[in-house]
Amino acid sequence: MIRLVLPTEDYEEQVLDYKASFERDGDSLDGIAGLLNFRTFKEWYEALLDNSCEATVREGLVPATTFLAVDENDRLVGMVDLRHRLNDALEKCGGHIGYSVRKDERRKGYATQMLSLALE
Repeated sequence: MIRLVLPTEDYEEQVLDYKASFERDGDSLDGIAGLLNFRTFKEWYEALLDNSCEATVREGLVPATTFLAVDENDRLVGMVDLRHRLNDALEKCGGHIGYSVRKDERRKGYATQMLSLALE
C-alpha cells in the first residue's frame, strides 16, 4: 500500500536517488515535474512551488501538483504530476496526469494505486 505526499526537503536524498535510478536505467522520467532539467533538489523544489498555482507558474508550463508515492516504509516508489489545466502541447500529448514508478518497484500495482489516489 502506498500514500501520496507532497515533496519536502526531507525527501531530497530519495528524490535525487530516484532521478539517478532513471538516468542509470535509461528510462523515461514522466510525471516528475521536469526533474531532469534541474541540477539540484533546491532548484527543482522551487520550481514545484512556483508551478503549483496559476499566479506563479513558470512561462510555457501549466499549474500542477506533484506528489511522491511512498510505501509503508516511507520509501519513494513513484511520482505523479496532476496538472490543473492543459496547454496546447499537453492537449496533444501528455494529459492531466503524468506518472512514473522506479524500475525495481514496477508490476506491483503502484501505478494503479497512484492514479486512483491522484483522482481522489
